[in-house]
Amino acid sequence: MTKSLRGKMISKSDPLMESYGCIDELNCAIGIVLSEISTAFKSSMSKRQRELIRILNRIQRELLEVGYDLEVLVPIISKVST
Repeated sequence: MTKSLRGKMISKSDPLMESYGCIDELNCAIGIVLSEISTAFKSSMSKRQRELIRILNRIQRELLEVGYDLEVLVPIISKVST
């Protein structure tokens, strides 16, 4: 068992908890890519590389929103639909 962001105890095998983990791992991988791009092309970044960074930053923000939605909205939707 583990504690959700809202303090609720959830089984680690729960699909919702698995979703959190997958989103977190993807966000982490994108962060590593962003770091590598920034380090490798620190002094001279092409327009294409800057656009890639912009897109990856946006994906990271959207992944955070998805994580929030899973934590906050899914329990609410589950209660309403039952």
